[in-house]
Amino acid sequence: MPVVLLEGCGSGAAALRPFTSTAIRVDCPPAERERRLRARADWPGYAPHRARFLAQERRYFATAPEPDLVVRG
Repeated sequence: MPVVLLEGCGSGAAALRPFTSTAIRVDCPPAERERRLRARADWPGYAPHRARFLAQERRYFATAPEPDLVVRG
């Protein structure tokens, strides 16, 4: 059976859950996420949009279904 791996914060969206077998969220403390984001090579292009993306992310996670597994660290 073929395996398809979806990556990204929206990959566990409710609309996709009927088509997925397992949803996994990788999570770490907000300060660490911010540090990793700013260390990325594409940070300069991302930075002007950070506040808007963060607001969208918060709205998404407020209503997103719980994943099958959360990996912390």
